[in-house]
Amino acid sequence: MDDLDAITVGEHGLCVERFRNDLQIALDRDLARVEAEFCQQTGHGRAAGNLAGLAIELNAYHDPRDGAASEKAQPPRPHGGFHTVCARRRRQASPKKRTVRVRKPVYILNGPNLNLLGRREPHIYGTQTLKNVESMCEAKAAALGLTIDFRQTNHEGELIDWVQEAMDSAAALILNAAGYTHTSVALHDALKALSIPIIEVHLSDPAQRESFRHISFVGMAATQSIAGLGARGYELALESAASLV
Repeated sequence: MDDLDAITVGEHGLCVERFRNDLQIALDRDLARVEAEFCQQTGHGRAAGNLAGLAIELNAYHDPRDGAASEKAQPPRPHGGFHTVCARRRRQASPKKRTVRVRKPVYILNGPNLNLLGRREPHIYGTQTLKNVESMCEAKAAALGLTIDFRQTNHEGELIDWVQEAMDSAAALILNAAGYTHTSVALHDALKALSIPIIEVHLSDPAQRESFRHISFVGMAATQSIAGLGARGYELALESAASLV
């Protein structure tokens, strides 16, 4: 009976217990008097409706498991006093709440001129279009159990807005900032505000190109940098993101 709650409706030592289904409910000779006193003190029209199905104990109760009567000593009752009635009722099990955790997407942000992939200097950046890269990333993310948010912009302010958005909305950030990689201190500052993994990606290897490309304001704030592997670099970045989130 450890799953039953005690409810006190009076003052002294009379205790009413509701047994589990395997016990016989017993009502003894004093139920009528207890009911009358209960109604007198509380104003309830019918106490027995609240006590129905309860085992009443005054001097004894019958335990059907051993067939014996167990004597219970009762405290003296003051004249006209109202006895304490303790009722135990079955606790209703509250339904368990299921928490569904939704994983945030990995943001894949692309900077200026990457919308021209496949047409712009294919001997450096390859022949795949940005749409091809996006489809490849979607397939790779699905295989890793990730979702992605793939975007491209030619505007520095918009790219910074997306980086700031990723602060609360993304599980990780993969960033190919293109030309802004080497020029944007503002983008660097926005990246420094993030606590999520940041993976820098470049299709070509800036270290093997013009000297002005050797400085990376993105790389200074990134968790990891991948360069010179073409579109395959995006897939490797997703694998890295999956291991970090």
